[in-house]
Amino acid sequence: MAVFIYGLHCPLSGEIRYIGKSVNPQKRLRAHISCAVRGAADHHTSRWIRRLAACDLMPLLVILHEVGPDERWQDVERRLIADAIQLGLPLTNSTSGGEGLDYLNEEDRNRYLANKAKAMAQYRDTEAGRKQIAAFVKFASSNPEIVARRNEAIRKALRKEDVRRRTSEKSKQTAAMPSVKAAQSKAAKALWSDEEYRKHKLAHLKSDEFRAAQSARIAARWADPEAKARLKAGRWTDEARKAQADRIRSRNQKAAGQVGART
Repeated sequence: MAVFIYGLHCPLSGEIRYIGKSVNPQKRLRAHISCAVRGAADHHTSRWIRRLAACDLMPLLVILHEVGPDERWQDVERRLIADAIQLGLPLTNSTSGGEGLDYLNEEDRNRYLANKAKAMAQYRDTEAGRKQIAAFVKFASSNPEIVARRNEAIRKALRKEDVRRRTSEKSKQTAAMPSVKAAQSKAAKALWSDEEYRKHKLAHLKSDEFRAAQSARIAARWADPEAKARLKAGRWTDEARKAQADRIRSRNQKAAGQVGART
């Protein structure tokens, strides 16, 4: 089936305002217009089409490229979007094209994430939504290819400082929730009450293999200059130093008191 990269032109200025991909561009154009007029979407492209519709105008469809058998449509779409931006055309695209969500500006990215979070929260509140999400998670977790892609995406994202910061803040907020603490405590107690699990866990923690692996992980972290700087900054803040000094002082005073009581 042929894949086309199409452009939506403004009937007033004649400029390309949107570049997309479809196997049926005419049908995709009708979907663009219907979605915008019904208010089913609220992004740059739909707002532009609504403004045209208010003047009894519609965007003009132009086929920019028919993807050949030796081409990837993702690469072609990205290239055409990049060329249009280089020419200074006022595109309404939010992303740089292809399958990814590589946003052209931070405002679009934040708007997308907020809308996605709201939609997913509403969907999870339905019985059908919970069942479908559970089924998808089960399928994804059992598919090695999906697991590998997900792990690589996580590793790539965590190389960015802002992602690490947001992830850390979100984890702290989640861990501080009373319901989460209660659930984690209940789960830990249930596990630890299992005699077989307890014996296995204690044996593992005392094993030479675990100690060697833990030592290697710590050494690797301290060998990374960036990780080392973060560890030092987190461990040796003024508050941390004061807290450590107070602990040492209290311990010494307690020990001195015990010695005095014995003498």
